[in-house]
Amino acid sequence: GLAPNAGRSAHITRRNNDGSRETYIVDVDKLLEDGNPELNIPIHPGDVIFVPQTGVVFVEGAVRKVGIVPIREGDTTLSQAIAQSGGLASYAADGDITVIRYLGSGEREIIKADLGDIREGRAPDVLLKERDAIIVGASTAKKLLYGLRLSLGFGLVGVGYDPPDK
Repeated sequence: GLAPNAGRSAHITRRNNDGSRETYIVDVDKLLEDGNPELNIPIHPGDVIFVPQTGVVFVEGAVRKVGIVPIREGDTTLSQAIAQSGGLASYAADGDITVIRYLGSGEREIIKADLGDIREGRAPDVLLKERDAIIVGASTAKKLLYGLRLSLGFGLVGVGYDPPDK
């Protein structure tokens, strides 16, 4: 089987009798999901099968697990990538999400998104591309609210603040 971070194509390289190499590229989705028999190439001894890793996006900010998330370009949405990051942190501002897309030659595109609008169908979910950076903003009011604590002890009452973790 394929690993969860496997790409959508398999590259099969075969050495012919004359010593030349031939490469076949198979769309794995069409083969496995659609059952296209034309893509079911017989494998011969000495064939090399390579399935490149899928693309990744970077998720940071007010999510439970900051880091790299594997995606399938043209298939993975912003809300799916956030879910793969463990979801929003308790203090996240779901209306303050930015996707930074690198276009090459030093250029970039900034896409603003509101996860609440996406969930309620008022806005389309953003399709992600490889190397997108997702930044989830934090709500100052939520951070303050979730960080407040009440201390009771020895007849004294106190209020404290612990910055909320994820």
